[in-house]
Amino acid sequence: MMMKKLISCFLIPVYFSFVCAFALADDQVDELRKIGEQIKQAVKAGKISEKESWSKWDSVLSEYEVKRLQEIADFKNIEELKEQIEVRELRFELDRMVHEHEIERLRWEQKIERMEQDFKRERRLWQEEQMHWEEKYLKSKGYSDVRLGHRIQADHSIPTEGSSKSDDRNFYKDRSMSAKK
Repeated sequence: MMMKKLISCFLIPVYFSFVCAFALADDQVDELRKIGEQIKQAVKAGKISEKESWSKWDSVLSEYEVKRLQEIADFKNIEELKEQIEVRELRFELDRMVHEHEIERLRWEQKIERMEQDFKRERRLWQEEQMHWEEKYLKSKGYSDVRLGHRIQADHSIPTEGSSKSDDRNFYKDRSMSAKK
């Protein structure tokens, strides 16, 4: 019996020191030491047997291990939540960039459309001016009715190809001369 007490008195502190060394990083080390001391005092006082003290200590350690595993799981959950937040932030940033890109694309499309409209307007003005100069030229050559580019002479005959081409050449020569002046 004496031997058992001696072994138990030796094993319990070694076991406690091993568990305490293992649990140094945790906040619950002090709590485990207090519980261990209470169990030791209960064994020394004879309130509980050595088997009961081991079963109590094992239950305390299993509770501690459950708490520790829960903390680890909570930590993993926290890390997962942080990752989800980071993913969402990245998605928002990507959406913002896509939105900015879309706005910039629309601006360019509007600019191109305005340029095309300006070009069409300039072309239309140029064609109107060209028709005006052509009308003036044809009237000066004796055409009385000039409509939409149709050339009808005063005697209501349609000019032949050869005559109109030479007239056109002269028209463009006259225009280039007047532009130089």
